[in-house]
Amino acid sequence: MNKDLLDISKKIDAMREENRGTDKKIDALLRTAQLLAQALITSNDRAEAEYAERQSERAERQAVLRALERQDKKLDKQLEQMDRTSNLLAALTTELLKRNKPSGHDKNGGNGRKK
Repeated sequence: MNKDLLDISKKIDAMREENRGTDKKIDALLRTAQLLAQALITSNDRAEAEYAERQSERAERQAVLRALERQDKKLDKQLEQMDRTSNLLAALTTELLKRNKPSGHDKNGGNGRKK
């Protein structure tokens, strides 16, 4: 778009040169048109810079989001492993308690200790 605006600005310059010294009203209108074209160029440059900045920020946010998603998957795997370990420990503890449970026929009073 800036290329088109630059072309328009050049054409206005050429028209001003052709009109130099002949009609002040036309010269004033051409000068106004040239100023408007320059303002549009500046505005367009600014808009393009802002767009590029937003795109860069968006790319950064997407990279952070992907990193967070990877971290979330790792944490999910760790949590699953912790759950399996916890279940295994609970099963082992239960089995150990069953094996060490007094039978009730103990000659020392049923609790496995001497009185």
